[in-house]
Amino acid sequence: KLRQYAVCYDPLDGSSLVDVNLAVGTIVSIYSGNDPLQAGRNQMGAMYVLYGPRTTLVYSVGKGVYEFTLNSLGEYTLTRENIVLKDHGNIYSPGGLRQKYLPGQRKFVSYLEDNGYKLRYSGGFVPDVNQILLKGSGIFMYPALSDSPEGKLRLPFELNPMAFLIENAGGAASTGAMPILDVVPEHLDQRCPVYIGCRREVAMAEDFLAVEAR
Repeated sequence: KLRQYAVCYDPLDGSSLVDVNLAVGTIVSIYSGNDPLQAGRNQMGAMYVLYGPRTTLVYSVGKGVYEFTLNSLGEYTLTRENIVLKDHGNIYSPGGLRQKYLPGQRKFVSYLEDNGYKLRYSGGFVPDVNQILLKGSGIFMYPALSDSPEGKLRLPFELNPMAFLIENAGGAASTGAMPILDVVPEHLDQRCPVYIGCRREVAMAEDFLAVEAR
């Protein structure tokens, strides 16, 4: 029996980095049925391909996270299986202009800096999340900004598939107020702030933002 699937994909995430030869990627999200406007928790699977010094594919269908590497024969070979994030890390990747951060975000970043977290930010969502996933450590964030309260990254095409992968590796992904995967998109271009990575750092981000919201 034939089944229908809805696929959301970003064919070249980080396209502004191509002219300076930095890593970019492709992100894919798969749902059952023909409606792409579903909560990310309904995904059947998600994956990304990273085009860097190596070409790698990372995917999950809800039963672990796996990495494959493209070899000289044009085949993908399994290189990592059952990838798991630590409970906490020491890397932070903050997107957005700092002068446009809201007070809770400023305090959170200051806390990370004061506690020895290392800044690792390339400007590419795929390579930055890939680093956190494979090192098993850290948090990526693109917060609400003073002139863009919904953030920059798109929920169906970027955030949902990455949140699915990170949660399946034992991490967390949040808007700062609720899990990314529980947000039901109203339109395809919907955007959200994002905090994604190790559970402890994501929870800390939510705490800092909640204090400022009171």
